[in-house]
Amino acid sequence: KGHAHITDFNIAALLPDGQLATSMSGTKPYIAPEVFGCAMDECAGYTFAVDWWSLGVTLYELLAKTRPYDIHSATSMSQIKSLFNNHVHYPAKWSTSVVDLLTKLLCVAPGARMSTLEELKQVRCLKKLNFACIMEKQIKPTFQPPRDHLNCDPTFELEEMIVEAKPLHKRRNVLAKQRSLKGSVGADSPETEIEAQLADFCPYNREKELARREMELKENEWERELAEAMNASTNLQPTANTGTSKLLIPSASQDRRRSSCKIAISPISVQTRLAASATTPSTKSSPNHNTESSCLIDQNSPCGSDVFLPLIDQTENSSSGPGHLM
Repeated sequence: KGHAHITDFNIAALLPDGQLATSMSGTKPYIAPEVFGCAMDECAGYTFAVDWWSLGVTLYELLAKTRPYDIHSATSMSQIKSLFNNHVHYPAKWSTSVVDLLTKLLCVAPGARMSTLEELKQVRCLKKLNFACIMEKQIKPTFQPPRDHLNCDPTFELEEMIVEAKPLHKRRNVLAKQRSLKGSVGADSPETEIEAQLADFCPYNREKELARREMELKENEWERELAEAMNASTNLQPTANTGTSKLLIPSASQDRRRSSCKIAISPISVQTRLAASATTPSTKSSPNHNTESSCLIDQNSPCGSDVFLPLIDQTENSSSGPGHLM
């Protein structure tokens, strides 16, 4: 109905007496210098005087349709600090009482800044106002906005959303505000108990868990393949003394027996050796006798395998003698 109200307490904080706020919260063009100084570690914190600075910026913007300092969301900290070193320009057409009010509100030093309602009532341009009637809404407003349609230009809101360089800074401001209020919460409060319970809570990441399981399966498969390859290349046999496994070296007869199936001889040479063994059955092979040719069988020979088996057995028996060279 035309009465001005202060709204949007999204980042408002309730601080005990003597406690300082430390978070970087607010909209840059309306933030007080000490808030930027706290963000740059130039001061320990700030108090309620920052709200009176924001009130001065708002009042200046209502009168001049521009802000006292050209600060935007993309303005760096160093640029903002240099801007605060300059004096605010007041148009010559403004009354001295209004300039006096803005000078007290836009004071860079928080200790010298107007920061109480009693100080506000003592300003020359506001002394004639009845603050009791204002609080009771008994003064008729000079302008009453229509209630059936929107009484503002949404272009400004859309422009702020589109031009915003870092749209996520508002979320960071909320988190910073929560961190700044941790010190004001009692040790036995429910918030403290919840934070203590969530301190060791590990967020579950499904993608990382699936990747970890897949890597674990691959490692198990690689270990199994490596074990099979080692068992296939080296035959391990337990010893009788220690019970441990040692590498078993194949004997020379086994190597020759494996290679004998790959080498073929003619039936004529086999018949010649059969005739020689028939005439001298008790002859033993000499140490220099080559027994490899005795056990070489042509798998494609027309002679049956039952004819050569006795000869192979005889050759193997003679090879195992004490005079055989391994």
